[in-house]
Amino acid sequence: MFDSVSELWTDLPIFLACTLFLLGLVGIGEWLNARLHVSAEVTRRLIHAFTGLFVTLSPLLFTNPFWIYVLALIFVAANFIAIQHHWFQGMHGISRKSWGTVTFPLALLFALITSWSPDEGRIFAIQCTFLVLSFSDPLASWVGMSVPKPMAYQIGESKKSVAGSIAFALSAFLLVLIGLYLNGFDLRWGWDTIILAAFTSAVAATLAEALGGDGWDNFFMVVAILTALVFVNHHHGLAYYLAFSVLVGIGFAFSAWRLKFLDLSGTLAVALFGMTVFGLGEWKWSLPGLTFFVLSSLLSKFGKKRKAAIEGKNEKTSRRDAGQVYANGGFAWAMLVLYVFFQNEVFYWAFVASFAAAAADTWGTEIGGYFQGKTWQLPTFRLVPPGVSGGISVSGTIGALFGSGAVWLASAAFLGDVWIWKGAFIIVGAGMVSMFLDSILGGTVQAQYMDASGVVVERRYSGLVENRLIAGYRWINNDRVNLANTFLGGILGGLCYLWLI
Repeated sequence: MFDSVSELWTDLPIFLACTLFLLGLVGIGEWLNARLHVSAEVTRRLIHAFTGLFVTLSPLLFTNPFWIYVLALIFVAANFIAIQHHWFQGMHGISRKSWGTVTFPLALLFALITSWSPDEGRIFAIQCTFLVLSFSDPLASWVGMSVPKPMAYQIGESKKSVAGSIAFALSAFLLVLIGLYLNGFDLRWGWDTIILAAFTSAVAATLAEALGGDGWDNFFMVVAILTALVFVNHHHGLAYYLAFSVLVGIGFAFSAWRLKFLDLSGTLAVALFGMTVFGLGEWKWSLPGLTFFVLSSLLSKFGKKRKAAIEGKNEKTSRRDAGQVYANGGFAWAMLVLYVFFQNEVFYWAFVASFAAAAADTWGTEIGGYFQGKTWQLPTFRLVPPGVSGGISVSGTIGALFGSGAVWLASAAFLGDVWIWKGAFIIVGAGMVSMFLDSILGGTVQAQYMDASGVVVERRYSGLVENRLIAGYRWINNDRVNLANTFLGGILGGLCYLWLI
């Protein structure tokens, strides 16, 4: 991290001065809020903007990122504690729930780990990213609250506005454009590449902001912009292709929404996921995810009347929302992002294995639900009605095998110089092992409720009536069990690659 130990001491006075500056910002916010009765929304935006501007300028102040790591870690811990104890009302006195003051320094840590530390040539991406975070995010919030009829929409529990999202997108485009120009990339990239990179970054960041709730938009906006800019920096000639992928992702998501495969939140998530996978990974990364999503969505529609009774027990319908997209594809998504920064094939194997696990679980559920044969609940193997959480059947297990096998076939040509059956063993094996873990979690810790008619269901509410919890934990729902399934599948696939290949 250091060219010499003396750099640590050289940057120490700057670190102390910057710490005082940031504490002074918090103090000014508290004074404005307490003495002049400026609303916490306004003081929070001011602190947010000046902190982001500080991060943007920090590469000009520090010779290496060590002390910035220290600052980020301090503010993650301090803000987490402050939120718990309701301290610093100038930042945390807003009416809505938000972890934004924690996710902001977390996003900075991500930027340092993936960009500054491994390659100082990526510092420009950090500066452009935090320029957007400094101004576009507060602007979107201000516009959404100031415009008389901003056309509100809701993603999960977070309320957004079309006016705010448009303001965010336009300002993000201009700020990335300015950031790239100031870094001299008009000479290295050419204006067409600069404009396309700014366009792609702005769309990705806008989708991430719309999907982010409870302040997590801070983190995911940073990931979205950094990933796009670092990719273009390493692949100048693919700027047009990356911009085209935006249209592909949005078009695919819109088609899936029209076919009633997705709700609004799921549509936005798939649009961002689609443009990321198709744009950054081309067919190598697109085919496994596309195979899972298209075939699983078609399976969910097949035999719908026959599966109606079982679907009525599920927490969610066959129209996937953002939570289901994250649960089934979130880990794989993260693997693609890490591949952009670190260029290691282990991330591809983890990506494919994660989708194999998702397909095994989804196909097992859909095919098992269609045939409704004898069902055993893991880990006790007691007989239960079809559709009960943690239940497995012969038809469902065969369906799971076909599901993970379909994902392996979609990726087989891209697994490198590997004996074909070894690749199948790793990918399908990881998918099946993870599927059985999913069933064990579903039968032990996943929340199960009894509705008013005495039927065991996954839903906490039936209409407006709260069902009675009879097993598991309320906070462990089906999406979290599925996330554990895809996480384990990806980890197993990655470890087997490192061990066997």
